[in-house]
Amino acid sequence: SWMSNLLGSFGMNYVRPNGLEFAFIDADNVRIGLSQSLMRRGVPVSQVGVFDLKNLFRSTASDRYYVFGAVEKKGEPQEWLISLRSSPNFIFKEGVLTVNGTKRKQQGVDVLIAVEALRCAQQRTMNSCVIFSGDGDLLPLVKALVDMGIFTTIVSFDDPEKSNVASDLRDASDNYIHVGSRILANCIGQNDGRLTSQNLTVSHIRLLGPVS
Repeated sequence: SWMSNLLGSFGMNYVRPNGLEFAFIDADNVRIGLSQSLMRRGVPVSQVGVFDLKNLFRSTASDRYYVFGAVEKKGEPQEWLISLRSSPNFIFKEGVLTVNGTKRKQQGVDVLIAVEALRCAQQRTMNSCVIFSGDGDLLPLVKALVDMGIFTTIVSFDDPEKSNVASDLRDASDNYIHVGSRILANCIGQNDGRLTSQNLTVSHIRLLGPVS
């Protein structure tokens, strides 16, 4: 089917269950995970914007995407979050971001994710869900969703063979997808102005190769 072809070409071993599926995106956790994953591969932090996370989210072909991001008081979301907010089937939910010097901490985002996911599960408006996050604070939520009969998939940049938190999330969920090199390569924005040079494109993909 077209969906199987899409997910297969993207590098995900993912077969979507029947019924409505909602995705819950921990925006800050995903963005940090992407940055750390690229740094391990030698990709400059300045090039993070070259990777379009919307490609990653869309790969599951979910029916609705809840995006949870923390915003400074009286502030605006980051540009990439504003772009998601204006996309079809993406719903943005705000938490609070506190900044102390160089330290940034989001407050209430994990609670917002839990409340929204459990509401959807309780009302049976979804049959399955995808959680884009590697946050261990979401482990009780994952266990609760599985116990309620909601087929739950975790998508994370953390390798469960190298991280205890990722291992716990993998064991608690129905399915765990580690965002590795192949998936990252498919996140490169095809229409990004910074990728007009073929050498730059090849360079990025080459950097993505060695680390799984």
